[in-house]
Amino acid sequence: MSIHAELEFDLERLTLENFEGYVNGVISLIRSDVERDLLNKVSKAKAMRKLRRSKRERNILKMRAYIIPKNVSLISRAGIPIQLSIVANSAIAKANSRRALILLRAASIGSRFSRTFIALAEEDIHQLVDGVKINAEPILNTILPYESVEDPRIDPEDLSSIYHVRLLFTPEAPYTLTFAARLDSDKKPKELEVVSFVKDGSVFILRDYRDTFPLNRGMMVVRPFISEAKIWGIFIGPREGNVVEFKELEPIPDLLPDIDEGKTGGNCAVKISSNEYMLIFHAVDRHGIYYHYAALFNDMGELLGMSTEPIISPSTGVYSGLRPSTVFACGAMLYDDRLLVSAGRDDEITIIFEGDLDEVLQSLTFLRG
Repeated sequence: MSIHAELEFDLERLTLENFEGYVNGVISLIRSDVERDLLNKVSKAKAMRKLRRSKRERNILKMRAYIIPKNVSLISRAGIPIQLSIVANSAIAKANSRRALILLRAASIGSRFSRTFIALAEEDIHQLVDGVKINAEPILNTILPYESVEDPRIDPEDLSSIYHVRLLFTPEAPYTLTFAARLDSDKKPKELEVVSFVKDGSVFILRDYRDTFPLNRGMMVVRPFISEAKIWGIFIGPREGNVVEFKELEPIPDLLPDIDEGKTGGNCAVKISSNEYMLIFHAVDRHGIYYHYAALFNDMGELLGMSTEPIISPSTGVYSGLRPSTVFACGAMLYDDRLLVSAGRDDEITIIFEGDLDEVLQSLTFLRG
C-alpha cells in the first residue's frame, strides 16, 4: 500500500461518483515539465550505445498454441455472457507446477481495440497446445465512457500484482497511465494504485507512460513518451512499491530507439535465476512492424546482455486481423527449461510462443559478466 492515499482506489467501494473523483485527483498529479529532464538523459545516453539491432523475420520462439475469441467463454459478474471479438495482448505466469495464469485483453462484439478490458483464466500448462478453449472472467473492467483498460502485465516476483494501462480519452485530452491492482486469494482485485514518481519529496505522474511494470522487487521498467522530441524509449529506475524514484530513473542506452526505429518499449519480465531477469522488449520499424528481443539484467537493473536479432517477429500468413503483421507480447514464464511467451497477434487473437531458454541466452551479446 502507498503512503499517498490519493494514488489508491478501493474497488470494494466502487461507484461511478467515487471513481470520477479518483480520476480527477490522479489527473491533477500530471507534470509535463519533468519531460525535459528525461529528454536530457536520453540525449546523453544515445552516445553510450554499443549494440545495433537487425530487423528481419527470425523466430527463436515458435508457435505452441493460440486462443481465438470464439474459444473463450466469458460471463459478466451479473451472469450475462459476453461475446468476444478480441482476445489479444495476453499475460501469462506460472501459477503452480501444473497451471498457468492467463490475463487477456478482451473486447466484446461491436466494440473496438481502443475500448478493451482485462479477463482472467487458469489453464493446465499441458493443455496449452494448438487451439485452446478456456473459461475466463472479467477482473479489470472499463468504468468510465472514455476509458480503455489495456495490456496486462504480471509482476515476475509476485503473481498477485497485476499492472495494466488505463487510456483515458477525456474531453480535455488523452492520458495514458499505468496502474497496479492486487489480486486477493479468490483472484479478485481489491484496489487500484496509479504508478507514480517522486522527486524532491513531490509525488506526481506523467502524461503518457504505458509499457510500465516491475523488472523485479526493486526496479521498475518505464516507457515514457517525451512529447517535445516524440521519443518513446525504455527507462529503468528504483521503486518503493509502485512509487518510482524519478531522479534515478535512467534510459538504457542500448534499448533506446535506433536511427531506423520509431520507438522501443518493454513487453514483460521473467525471473530466470536468483539474481537475473530477462526483459522481453520490442523495437518498431518505420512501417510499424514490431520486432521482439531479449535483454538480461541483474537485480540492480544493470544490462548484462541483449539479443541483436529478433527472438519473435511477425510471420506472414499466420493470421489476418485488425492490424496485420503485428505481434505484441505481454507475458512470459519458464516451464522446465522452456520459455513461454504470450502475445497478441494482429490486435485480435493470442499466440503462445515456446522455445529453449538456453537458445535464447546463447543469442545474447553480453556487455558485462
